[in-house]
Amino acid sequence: MELANALLGHGIDVALDHLRCVRRRAGPTWCEEQLRPENSGFVLMICTETYLKRVQDQVPADEGRGVFWEGAAIYGYIYNQKGNERFIPILLDGAGTDAIPVLVRKQHTLPDRGV
Repeated sequence: MELANALLGHGIDVALDHLRCVRRRAGPTWCEEQLRPENSGFVLMICTETYLKRVQDQVPADEGRGVFWEGAAIYGYIYNQKGNERFIPILLDGAGTDAIPVLVRKQHTLPDRGV
């Protein structure tokens, strides 16, 4: 939330499920809509071990469903575009590059340190 608020404070439009009421639409529908190129020029991915486990479906079925669908949609965009120019992994303190989903990691050269 601190990062989202900092970005908003600098005039960057942030679409975050915690900031907007998404009850009008189902989670996967809202997520897919937000990830469309016409709606998001760039997507920041806050990569942690928990995020990675959820993307890789390595958690119980009732945990992290939104992240699972988000990851599937991101992988689909990368696959269809044969590369990645929109999805930007962000590593917070303590997170290493191994917390970045593999298809995104292969598209970026990042130092193994937090921001």
